[in-house]
Amino acid sequence: METTSATDMLLSEGVILLGAAVAFVMLFRRFGLGAVLGYLVADTFLGGRMSLLEPNSRKAIKDSIGELLDIDVSRAAWGIHEVINEDVARAFRVHASEVGFDYRNCAMIAFGGSGPAHALRVAKKL
Repeated sequence: METTSATDMLLSEGVILLGAAVAFVMLFRRFGLGAVLGYLVADTFLGGRMSLLEPNSRKAIKDSIGELLDIDVSRAAWGIHEVINEDVARAFRVHASEVGFDYRNCAMIAFGGSGPAHALRVAKKL
């Protein structure tokens, strides 16, 4: 039987998390939803070291969702934001029920790239 040390497990999870974070940053930069919604200022993101492509984001949202549903970019962006929030809340509920965790009296700590942009809405859903 093969055994895995706790360090190996943490490192492998760290690699997975790092990979997911890099993929998310690239997606977020390309489709700067936070900038479209006004949560982030495109010119000062990461102290100006990384630009959010807000015009590209607006065009992508308009072309892919806005025109299809005949809604403006702001409403489409808000819809994307709400879908993300609901997906996070749903995943949390499922995981909490799988491990038997009652989260109703817990505090939420938001951190990272977009955690604070979603925390309030996710907390309200929970």
